Amino acid sequence: MRMITGILNLICFALLLLKYPARIYHWDELNDRLQLLHKTISGLVCLTIGLHIGTILPYIGKVPADVPVLGGLIVIVYLLLVTLCHTMKDHEQKMHWHRIMSVCLLAVIVGHVVCAVI
Repeated sequence: MRMITGILNLICFALLLLKYPARIYHWDELNDRLQLLHKTISGLVCLTIGLHIGTILPYIGKVPADVPVLGGLIVIVYLLLVTLCHTMKDHEQKMHWHRIMSVCLLAVIVGHVVCAVI
């Protein structure tokens, strides 16, 4: 179950990341659909993060220490991303920080998955 929740989380995050190339490459239909689903998918990320944490807690001592540390960092960066996006008024500045936090989140998620698999 713990891997399923992690994979669901990864799929949701990948759908959120797909929004950027859809906009850049003018895949208008996909971009419009992803825009409509953006908040829903973000909510699913929050839900799957909670489920993932709940299902992995019994196994936390059986994995290398960097896995839960990176997992905690994912939560912190995600909360920072959401907080910044809901508190900033300037749209351009908001999107600038949204993209920076998304890249940071991607890097930490890749590290978390690599450490968990190895």
